[in-house]
Amino acid sequence: MRRLLEEEPNYKVVGEAQDGAEAIQLVRQLKPDILLPDLSVPKLPGMEAMRELSVNGGSTPVRIIVLTAAIEKIQIIEALQLGARGILMKDAATELLLKAGTKNAQ
Repeated sequence: MRRLLEEEPNYKVVGEAQDGAEAIQLVRQLKPDILLPDLSVPKLPGMEAMRELSVNGGSTPVRIIVLTAAIEKIQIIEALQLGARGILMKDAATELLLKAGTKNAQ
Protein backbone atom coordinates (compact mmCIF):
# COMPACT_ATOMS: atom_id res chain seq x y z
CA MET A 1 0.00 0.00 0.00
CA ARG A 2 2.80 2.36 0.90
CA ARG A 3 4.51 1.93 -2.47
CA LEU A 4 1.27 2.54 -4.35
CA LEU A 5 0.62 5.78 -2.50
CA GLU A 6 4.21 6.98 -2.79
CA GLU A 7 3.97 6.68 -6.57
CA GLU A 8 1.16 9.25 -6.60
CA PRO A 9 2.38 12.86 -6.81
CA ASN A 10 -0.48 14.22 -4.65
CA TYR A 11 0.29 11.98 -1.68
CA LYS A 12 3.11 11.77 0.82
CA VAL A 13 3.31 8.83 3.19
CA VAL A 14 4.44 10.23 6.54
CA GLY A 15 4.25 7.06 8.61
CA GLU A 16 3.47 3.38 8.70
CA ALA A 17 2.48 1.38 11.77
CA GLN A 18 2.69 -2.33 12.48
CA ASP A 19 -0.28 -2.29 14.86
CA GLY A 20 -3.02 -0.05 16.22
CA ALA A 21 -1.03 1.13 19.24
CA GLU A 22 1.78 2.34 17.02
CA ALA A 23 -0.76 3.95 14.67
CA ILE A 24 -2.19 6.01 17.54
CA GLN A 25 1.28 7.15 18.54
CA LEU A 26 2.19 8.11 14.96
CA VAL A 27 -1.10 9.97 14.37
CA ARG A 28 -0.48 12.09 17.45
CA GLN A 29 3.17 12.67 16.55
CA LEU A 30 2.97 13.17 12.78
CA LYS A 31 -0.56 14.64 12.46
CA PRO A 32 -1.35 13.10 9.04
CA ASP A 33 -4.29 14.25 6.92
CA ILE A 34 -5.49 10.69 6.31
CA LEU A 35 -5.29 7.49 8.35
CA LEU A 36 -5.83 4.08 6.73
CA PRO A 37 -6.39 1.72 9.66
CA ASP A 38 -6.59 -2.00 8.96
CA LEU A 39 -9.21 -3.68 11.12
CA SER A 40 -7.15 -6.85 11.49
CA VAL A 41 -3.77 -5.60 12.72
CA PRO A 42 -2.24 -7.22 15.83
CA LYS A 43 -1.99 -5.80 19.34
CA LEU A 44 -4.66 -3.11 19.01
CA PRO A 45 -7.02 -3.71 16.07
CA GLY A 46 -7.99 -0.80 13.82
CA MET A 47 -11.44 -0.35 15.37
CA GLU A 48 -9.92 -0.12 18.86
CA ALA A 49 -7.38 2.41 17.60
CA MET A 50 -10.21 4.46 16.09
CA ARG A 51 -12.05 4.37 19.44
CA GLU A 52 -8.92 5.56 21.24
CA LEU A 53 -8.38 8.39 18.77
CA SER A 54 -12.00 9.51 18.94
CA VAL A 55 -12.02 9.52 22.76
CA ASN A 56 -8.54 10.80 23.55
CA GLY A 57 -7.30 12.18 20.26
CA GLY A 58 -9.76 14.97 19.57
CA SER A 59 -6.92 17.48 19.25
CA THR A 60 -5.52 15.57 16.27
CA PRO A 61 -8.10 15.70 13.48
CA VAL A 62 -7.44 13.01 10.89
CA ARG A 63 -9.65 11.74 8.09
CA ILE A 64 -10.07 8.00 8.46
CA ILE A 65 -10.62 5.57 5.60
CA VAL A 66 -10.91 2.02 6.92
CA LEU A 67 -9.06 -0.64 4.96
CA THR A 68 -10.21 -4.21 5.48
CA ALA A 69 -10.52 -7.65 3.90
CA ALA A 70 -13.88 -8.33 5.57
CA ILE A 71 -16.29 -6.32 7.68
CA GLU A 72 -19.68 -6.89 9.30
CA LYS A 73 -22.57 -4.43 9.20
CA ILE A 74 -22.20 -3.61 12.89
CA GLN A 75 -18.52 -2.75 12.32
CA ILE A 76 -19.44 -0.48 9.40
CA ILE A 77 -21.90 1.40 11.59
CA GLU A 78 -19.39 1.71 14.42
CA ALA A 79 -16.60 2.85 12.10
CA LEU A 80 -18.83 5.58 10.67
CA GLN A 81 -19.92 6.63 14.16
CA LEU A 82 -16.25 6.90 15.14
CA GLY A 83 -15.66 9.28 12.26
CA ALA A 84 -14.56 7.08 9.38
CA ARG A 85 -15.11 8.85 6.05
CA GLY A 86 -15.24 5.59 4.14
CA ILE A 87 -14.53 1.88 4.10
CA LEU A 88 -12.52 0.20 1.37
CA MET A 89 -12.09 -3.48 0.84
CA LYS A 90 -8.45 -4.55 0.41
CA ASP A 91 -9.23 -6.05 -2.96
CA ALA A 92 -10.65 -2.74 -4.21
CA ALA A 93 -8.85 -1.07 -7.09
CA THR A 94 -6.12 1.41 -6.19
CA GLU A 95 -8.06 4.08 -8.07
CA LEU A 96 -10.89 3.82 -5.53
CA LEU A 97 -8.50 4.47 -2.65
CA LEU A 98 -6.93 7.44 -4.39
CA LYS A 99 -10.35 8.82 -5.38
CA ALA A 100 -11.64 8.43 -1.78
CA GLY A 101 -8.63 10.28 -0.37
CA THR A 102 -8.96 13.11 -2.87
CA LYS A 103 -12.69 13.48 -2.32
CA ASN A 104 -12.24 13.70 1.46
CA ALA A 105 -9.42 16.21 1.13
CA GLN A 106 -11.73 18.74 -0.53
